[in-house]
Amino acid sequence: MTATALADDSDRNRNETADPGIAVGGVRDRALRAVLKRGPRAEDNEKTRASQEYWAAEEPHAMSRDAEMTTNPLTVSPATRSAAAERMRRYRERRRQGLRSVTLDIHDGEIDALARRGFLKADARNDLRSIEMALYEFLERTLG
Repeated sequence: MTATALADDSDRNRNETADPGIAVGGVRDRALRAVLKRGPRAEDNEKTRASQEYWAAEEPHAMSRDAEMTTNPLTVSPATRSAAAERMRRYRERRRQGLRSVTLDIHDGEIDALARRGFLKADARNDLRSIEMALYEFLERTLG
């Protein structure tokens, strides 16, 4: 397989896991790719500001239309999030922050190495939270 084919496959895989709010190959996806390719420009900030002002002005009107459609607004209970919706909200927030969640299986020898190198106290080798924090510290110092 050629290097180009490998790059195309990696791009395809990356696209399949893209933000669920943007359809791969859609208008928003192509626009975002074009902006990222050419780099930020001053007019981008102006367009963003104009869009935010438009939706801020539009929102009260949308709220009044919704209120007109409600037959008895006093009997409507406030919406609650399901557990699945809350998990998705947290997932999307982590993605916006550039974080990814991974599960790691580590050997006892690796935990011992963290303790030997000073990232983990010897008496905390069985404490999962301490091991997690030691791994964070190790990655931060190693990868920067």
